[in-house]
Amino acid sequence: MTRADVGIHSVKTSLVKLFWIGVALLIMYLFDWFDLVKERTNEFAAGILAFIAIFAFLYVFNFFRAPAIIQAETDERVDELEGQLDDRAARQAAIDTLWQLRSEGISLRNRDGKHGTETVTTFAQWQTEYNEWRTAVLNSAREINVNLHNWLERLDRTVLNPPNLTYFDLEHERLTRIMSTMLDRMQRYLEKDLIWPEGNT
Repeated sequence: MTRADVGIHSVKTSLVKLFWIGVALLIMYLFDWFDLVKERTNEFAAGILAFIAIFAFLYVFNFFRAPAIIQAETDERVDELEGQLDDRAARQAAIDTLWQLRSEGISLRNRDGKHGTETVTTFAQWQTEYNEWRTAVLNSAREINVNLHNWLERLDRTVLNPPNLTYFDLEHERLTRIMSTMLDRMQRYLEKDLIWPEGNT
């Protein structure tokens, strides 16, 4: 027999039950039930009988409470598992979005001075798209991991751009270096979640 068989799961619940046992004994005393038992048995046997009665009451009480307790624990565990699945699904959705944003970022970065950013107007449009892309990347990264968000947001150094790119001006070159660095860090992070089939690593 274990502690759970009589409902003793923790110190707190045990103290509460002891309190109610004390109340029950007090009621027995006030209504002379204990004296009635003592008249028919000696004092020691009365104490044993009272203990057995209380023990039996607790056992039966917990026996009938068990289905509800088990159901509550099961429901709690199911909710916990469903929450974990929801978290995993949300994380995977954010990772999928990050892969998509990386693909869009490569296309945007490669729209260089000879292929789409050769005028003030086209560069201004490119810069607007760059700002929207960077914001979307940071928002998606935060959903996955705050550290990833900070790693992409705070750049203390930048990587080199692909050698064949041309630039509208120095600001264009600086922003494309930022994009290249973010793209590189995104790739390095996303590669950690890749699961390759055996034999293809």
